Amino acid sequence: NNGRIELSYYNVPVLCVPLFADQVLNGEIIKFKKFGKVLLKEDIASVDIAVSNITEMLSLKDQFISALKMASEIFKPEVALNKEKLLLYVSYLVKHKNLDFLFNDVLRTQSIIEVFNLDVLGLIFLTFAVTLIIIIIAMYKLCNVFKRKLYSNNSKNKSD
Repeated sequence: NNGRIELSYYNVPVLCVPLFADQVLNGEIIKFKKFGKVLLKEDIASVDIAVSNITEMLSLKDQFISALKMASEIFKPEVALNKEKLLLYVSYLVKHKNLDFLFNDVLRTQSIIEVFNLDVLGLIFLTFAVTLIIIIIAMYKLCNVFKRKLYSNNSKNKSD
């Protein structure tokens, strides 16, 4: 999101190459909002596709900038408010010598288990470990059944 906000604030069209995670979604949003174009990572090796995307971006530059300017009208007033907030925080810091009111007391009191979601990860790991143990035990018992049948067949064939 920060990249999209910055490019709309500065009215800069973008050629997005999403690699993983939310970048694919951000690329689709950029394309949908007409802030730029998306070039798939698989297409980077193709000079023709890359050049056609860049050429198309240059030819549609004014349309991209127009869409970005409309979007920047939303963000610019917020930036002015942020400057005012910064001045407020700095004056508060000078006056009181701390900014304790900015800290979230709930986050301060959380244990490391809660911060890193170890309770959830522990449950997932435990479930995985139990499942793996059950599979190993089942495979062991299945091998023993086949081994007994194989030995019983061999002993019957020897006695015949």
